[in-house]
Amino acid sequence: MSNVVNLAQGRIEGFEKPTGDGVAPGGGATAIHVRAIPYATAGPKYRFKPAGPAPTWEGVRPGMAFSPGVPQVPGMLEQAMGNNQNSFDEDALTLNVVTPGLDDGDRAVMVWIHGGAFTNGSASIPWYNGTGFAVDHDVVIVTINYRLGLLGGLHLGLVDGHGEAINLGIQDQIAALDWVAENIHHFGGDPNKVTIFGESAGGMSVSTLMSSPKARQRFHRLIAQSGAAQNASSVETAQEMVEFGLTRIGIGPRDIDDMREWPLERIMDAQTAMDIPMLRQFSTRNGLMHLSFQPVVDGTLIPRPPLEAIAAGDAADIDLMSGTTRDEMKLFAIADPKVATLDWDQCRSRMSASVGQNGAETLEAAYRAEDSDRSAKDTWIAYETDRVFRMPSLRMTDAHSAAGGSTYGYWFTYATNAMGGLLGSCHALEIPFVFNIVDKPSARLFTGDAEGQGELAANMNAAWAAFARSGSPGDGLDTAWPAYDEDSRQVMRFDTDMVGVVTDPQSGPRKAWTKLG
Repeated sequence: MSNVVNLAQGRIEGFEKPTGDGVAPGGGATAIHVRAIPYATAGPKYRFKPAGPAPTWEGVRPGMAFSPGVPQVPGMLEQAMGNNQNSFDEDALTLNVVTPGLDDGDRAVMVWIHGGAFTNGSASIPWYNGTGFAVDHDVVIVTINYRLGLLGGLHLGLVDGHGEAINLGIQDQIAALDWVAENIHHFGGDPNKVTIFGESAGGMSVSTLMSSPKARQRFHRLIAQSGAAQNASSVETAQEMVEFGLTRIGIGPRDIDDMREWPLERIMDAQTAMDIPMLRQFSTRNGLMHLSFQPVVDGTLIPRPPLEAIAAGDAADIDLMSGTTRDEMKLFAIADPKVATLDWDQCRSRMSASVGQNGAETLEAAYRAEDSDRSAKDTWIAYETDRVFRMPSLRMTDAHSAAGGSTYGYWFTYATNAMGGLLGSCHALEIPFVFNIVDKPSARLFTGDAEGQGELAANMNAAWAAFARSGSPGDGLDTAWPAYDEDSRQVMRFDTDMVGVVTDPQSGPRKAWTKLG
């Protein structure tokens, strides 16, 4: 059978690959992979500009290997996820498709938007292998690259007099969704049954896209993993961040045009020089996490704050599933040696920096009431988990449900025994389970070797696929998964010893955060 796809751009050839380690379920079922399909044109010509149209070509283009990644400084987390990519190119706006068949299947489509703090990540990371989705659940998987960091999210257009370099990474994501709408039928996918999903900055991205009229027409369901609708800056804050970042590298707005001619290495050095100082300067503003290169509410592509748009019912016709892991911040705590020795005074001081002294006292009391034996260190981790991830997710699910949208919540609590149990149920740990690749070496370094992982992964993979197909994730499980609402607060808990519904987990801290506003 031919694996050549006839696109309007030209012909491209993929390849067949079995699931697992060569032994596919169902007696030899395989998925077809087509990689490195360009959905838009970037490169130096489009630096600090919206991407150009997708290129065309003659003959048959090979789609066997991933493209280079978009420019970035490789991060430790991505390397831990098996990303050994060391080749980068400004013109790397590509996507990859995994499908059960090149036919007229009209299958549900799932478009994955990777995380990485808007500075790191790639569609080629092994954890994002969609073969399990395709073969086990008859779903088409798409993974995309988009511009990151200074090139994708510094919003230089707010100060350069041109106004073009605003939300470029988000514009890339929308361009990829446009491509899917126009082309996915060639891969057996239904353009009228598209789910976008992502984790961390990917979860923030898909939640932001829910508030964009230009994007909303391209998808029908959305899964936000450990990222929600609060990571979009106001124009005023974004402009302040741009000016602060430029000051860190010793240039002003009039010099931005010169940056179009800089070698890529200099661009990346500039990004490195401004990123951490920007995080320190802005990360706790208004009690919220501000990432250096997160989207901006520009009034056009993103007309108003995403959470406000969701609460107003702008996306009520989009089915939403959202959740977090129990110990998100344990992953980041290992990079802060001071966390291990935190005392209560230091914990309160840290909390006060973002919620004030009264807020810190209120929250400390709530965390202690929930667990009287909790240490100052663990209280700080729980606080940051809630501030950065859990409370934004709950605010979004509350808003969407109250606006009449179909809403589901989950809570991932499996604690890995990797690294001596130091990571707990940390940030990103659910991804190998969602993609059902826990048997892979790159995943086992992170997920550990506890019993029951395979069954948990199969359940999560099935639930995610069921949501994409029908809007009801419980269709993939042996237990009922009720819709979420602000009164019942029922969510599905995923762990090796339990896949079942829990009501308002960690309610004490949640209520304390709600009182703070």
